[in-house]
Amino acid sequence: MKMEVAPPANRVKGRVLVSFTRLFAIACVAALVPSSASAASSIASIDFGAPKAEIASIVKARVVADESTLLYIKTRATGGPACAPTPQTDPGVTVGWGVFDAGEFLVGDNTRDIVTTWSEAGPRVYCAWLRSRASSAFIATLNGTFTIASPTGAISGVVVPATAPRDQTFAVRVTGSSEVSRRLLWRIRPVGEPPCAVSPVLEPGNAGFEDAGTVLGSFSNQLLVHISDYGRYRLCIWVASSTSDTAPLGLNESQVWVPAPASVRTVVTIGSLPARIHIRKFVQVSAIVTAKGSIPRGVCQVQRFVAGRWEIIARGGVGSLGKCTMTIRIGRLGREQLRIAFVPKSASIYRGSRSAFSTVTVAR
Repeated sequence: MKMEVAPPANRVKGRVLVSFTRLFAIACVAALVPSSASAASSIASIDFGAPKAEIASIVKARVVADESTLLYIKTRATGGPACAPTPQTDPGVTVGWGVFDAGEFLVGDNTRDIVTTWSEAGPRVYCAWLRSRASSAFIATLNGTFTIASPTGAISGVVVPATAPRDQTFAVRVTGSSEVSRRLLWRIRPVGEPPCAVSPVLEPGNAGFEDAGTVLGSFSNQLLVHISDYGRYRLCIWVASSTSDTAPLGLNESQVWVPAPASVRTVVTIGSLPARIHIRKFVQVSAIVTAKGSIPRGVCQVQRFVAGRWEIIARGGVGSLGKCTMTIRIGRLGREQLRIAFVPKSASIYRGSRSAFSTVTVAR
C-alpha cells in the first residue's frame, strides 16, 4: 500500500513568501512605467461662436492637460505669415483686452470662457499656444480661421408729409433699429441731383449734413426740416458713425414736395409818366403794383422801345405800399415810347406784368 507523505510546513511557507515577493516587485515596476493610454496635454478646441464687430462675444477654449498649463491666444487679419513658434514673437493681437494669457488650466479637461469685443468685421486667423507651468516649455499649438460679421441696422420707416410748407419748419418721423451705437444723419437736396449715395462720404459735395442724434436698438427720431423754395426734394438718411463712414448700417431715400400755389396776377398802374420832359434832365417816374390786395415782391422797370425791342433805362424796388419810384434821363430829342414793367422775385408766386406804353416828347 503506497502512502502519500505531506511536504514539511516550512517548505509551504517559503513558496508563499516567494510568490508574494514576486507580485510586489511586478507591481512596483508597473507603477514606475508610464501608461501608454494616458493622454499628453493638448488644446482640444477654441470656439469663437458667431462674433459681430463692436458687440461683446465669448470665446470658448477647451484644454485637456496632464499638468498645470497656461493658454495664449492671438488673432490677426488673414493673409499674413504663419503662426510663430511662441506668442511673444507672433504679430497678432492678444485676445481678451490685453490679458496675455487666457488663464491657468489645471490638470484634467477644462473649458474657459474669454469675453472680448472685436473692433472690425472680416475674416481672421487665430494662433494658440499651450505652455507648461513647470518647465515653461510650449507643449501644444492650435491655429485656424473664423469670421467676424458686421453689426446690423436698418431704417424701417419714414413718414413725410404729403405736401410740405415753404419757408417753414416741418417734422419727418424716422423709425428703425441698430445693434450698435450710431448717428442718424440726413441731407436734403433737389431731385434734379443724383440719387442718395450709399454712404455720406460719397455724397456730392460731402457737406450740408444734419444730425438727428444717437440711435441704438429700436429708435423713432424726428427730423426738423426747413425748405426755403418751392419744388421737389430728395431726403437722404443714413444710420452711420459719421459723415466719413464708408459702410453705414442703414440708408433711406424719400421725396419731399413743396408745391407752389397758383400764380397770382399782378397789375401795374402808372402813377406819373409825364407827356413831355427836357433832354438830359432827371425826371422821377412812379407806379403802383397790386395783386389781389397784397404787395408782390419784385422790382419795377422803366423800359424804352428802341430798334424793335424794349430796353431797360431805370429800375426800382416795390415799396411797402406797392409803389415803385424810379428816375429816368434821356439824352436825345424826339419822341420816345416808354412803359413800366413789374418783374417778380425768383420763385415768387406772382406773375410779371407791364403797363401800356405812353409816348413821351423829349425837348430842350
